[in-house]
Amino acid sequence: IRLGKTSANHEVVDGNACYSLAGAVYAVYSDEACTDAVATITTDERGEGSVGGLALGTYWLRETKAPAGFARSDEAIRVEVGSQVAARASVTDVPQLSPVDVVLQKLDRETGGASPLGAAALEGAQFEVRFFAGYYDEGGLPDEATRTWRVTTGEDGRARLADAQGDPLYHDSRGEVGIPMGTVAIREVKAPAGYLADGEERVVRVTPEGDAETVSTYAAPTFPEQVMRGDLSFVKIAGEGKARLAGIPFLLTARSTGEAHVVVSDANGRVDTSSANVPHTSATNANDQAYDGATVDVPRLDAHAGTWFSGAAEGGPSADDTLGALPFDTYRVEELPCAANAGLSLVGFEVIVEDEAGPRIGTSLTDEGGEHLVAAGSMVPLVDEVSYENLVPGRTYHLVGTLMDRQTASALLDADGRPVTSEATFTPRLSSGEQNVRFAFDSSALGGHALVCFERLLDGESLVASHEDLDDEGQTVYVPSIATKATDAQGERRDLLADGEATIVDTVSYENLVPGKAYTLTGTLMDKATGEPVAGADGGPLRASADLAPDFPSGTATVTFRVDGSLVAGRTVVAFETLSREGREYAVHADIDDEDQTVSFPAIGTRASDAADGDKVVEAAGGQRVADEVAYRNLTTGETYRLESRLVDAESGEELSRASRELVAERPDGSCTVELALDATGLGGRRLVCTEELYRADRLVARHADLGDEGQSVTVEGPEPVRPEGQPPAPRMGGVLPTTSDAAAPALGAGLVALGMLLLVVAFRLTRDGA
Repeated sequence: IRLGKTSANHEVVDGNACYSLAGAVYAVYSDEACTDAVATITTDERGEGSVGGLALGTYWLRETKAPAGFARSDEAIRVEVGSQVAARASVTDVPQLSPVDVVLQKLDRETGGASPLGAAALEGAQFEVRFFAGYYDEGGLPDEATRTWRVTTGEDGRARLADAQGDPLYHDSRGEVGIPMGTVAIREVKAPAGYLADGEERVVRVTPEGDAETVSTYAAPTFPEQVMRGDLSFVKIAGEGKARLAGIPFLLTARSTGEAHVVVSDANGRVDTSSANVPHTSATNANDQAYDGATVDVPRLDAHAGTWFSGAAEGGPSADDTLGALPFDTYRVEELPCAANAGLSLVGFEVIVEDEAGPRIGTSLTDEGGEHLVAAGSMVPLVDEVSYENLVPGRTYHLVGTLMDRQTASALLDADGRPVTSEATFTPRLSSGEQNVRFAFDSSALGGHALVCFERLLDGESLVASHEDLDDEGQTVYVPSIATKATDAQGERRDLLADGEATIVDTVSYENLVPGKAYTLTGTLMDKATGEPVAGADGGPLRASADLAPDFPSGTATVTFRVDGSLVAGRTVVAFETLSREGREYAVHADIDDEDQTVSFPAIGTRASDAADGDKVVEAAGGQRVADEVAYRNLTTGETYRLESRLVDAESGEELSRASRELVAERPDGSCTVELALDATGLGGRRLVCTEELYRADRLVARHADLGDEGQSVTVEGPEPVRPEGQPPAPRMGGVLPTTSDAAAPALGAGLVALGMLLLVVAFRLTRDGA
């Protein structure tokens, strides 16, 4: 028996060394109940194994040990062992995954719970989740992850994997989201409102467990974060005299929780809630006892009592002298009446506690000219201006910038598959300032993408600040792209009429423009056959342009070409478009083989001759036939056309004959002949001209009607009849000759000749009789 084993889910196991097909053990039973084992088969790294020496008959195989990372199958597989060739059995194993709903949990560091303090929120924190197909330690993770996701926490502080953005998720056999065997690394890239970012990366391993498909070895890490806290400091003075007032009570009330405490100005008129002034733990909020909600018992006020807001409606964390007294919130400050401020206007104002005085950075990514717009080109330079606050002057810091693709929410990769990063080391002279981080990368394939710069500020090995927000417009540059679709005014692209002024409407679709900016679209008509611009009447390239100032990043605009038809007749032209701003090109669509950019104009030319002998002269008699040989160019192969040909008097424009025929264009260029029946009696000396019109589906696509064209002309032999001066040529009797069939014209011509002979005989006889 030869056994071949494969995975039931290649997406999970391919390229993942945590899974192996080697080491699976199958027992070979001689009975269907699988009680009498007669042999075993063990698979190699290819999932193959065999056993020989078996008696002929029926056997059943059942897996007794699954290979690494796979669930064991209880299926009994029947095989028939014959004498000629080995029996073959194909089996599949389901890879193990750890089902994951909550991928991480964010907590409040002070309470250890999932309830935010003050006006802070656990909702909206963004985390980068990287999966590595292998087992790694925290310090030995590869540079590039197998898959990368971005998750966002909800109100409960939980982030769910099913809502992740980025690379595709893994699913088990039931379609549930899970994580394969391997290593998961999670770090916070954006803190929620009111919290300081957790700078520590958590690493979790997913390992095999038991024989079932699902394992429970993924343990969602927690991220306890410190709520932003600050302190309030101000000085109480009496009017314009600037005298400082001591012992003045103030009520501080948190807007979100209603928590309120009384503070009092010290001997210098200062109110300062910081522990550096008075420890929070010293007689914490003792001044609250002096206020009954209406009046203040001034003698009981203590300027040396500490202040602490727990940030909760009830209870909350105890005072901590290492933190600010006021958690993230808006506070109302109200001066309370007492003897010391009698007769003065009592003040009231609001303050907002946003964060502690730790390092902060903000970034602005632009090109070297300060634009949030770059062209898709070979090597593009970008500058990320990083503004910083609250750094320690004289200390050395390190900035690490990473370019992110907003569409994929993952790092932009260079030609070698590595993230596009840049670094800068600096030592600030002041606590606040700016530092540039420069990037250079190939953006040729990035048309239509938005790039966002993530920055991390390090003090040694410690992360002290970060700015990583995919939606921050200041951190973003756009790479515009355009695509075009050229038609005539009726929306047609093939077989356009090049007669008089031809109109080409090029509809340009654009993406990733900066709204409100002014742009110019410039179109150039190119000859598809030569790849060169079509020359206009002035000898220069045929161009057209349109200005636009879009309200949205994406949309459409039109560029209209109005062209002398003679310049494009018989040509296939391609509309190239360039998007520019203030003279600088940002996007180009110039593909000579793009069908959407292409329109075609047929052309026809003719040569008229005597159908009888091919010369340019026909007899001045009935029964004549004129051959109109029509050469055509640039038709659409396979399409059916109708050619209408007319024979007219060059002097009077009178139509003398008409004929038509259908043609199927086997090639774009070719020729066909239309014969026109003509009674040339009495037309001696006249020049007759053929005019042609070409139709496709009753739509005129080409015309050739030049009464002065000698190639289109034939001459009727003999002198032209003399007529009085100023008298126009006599009209032809009967107008246009019928064109029912080739036989009809000779018969009609013969009848006219016979009528002429009869008239001559009558005239001769009248003459002989002397009448």
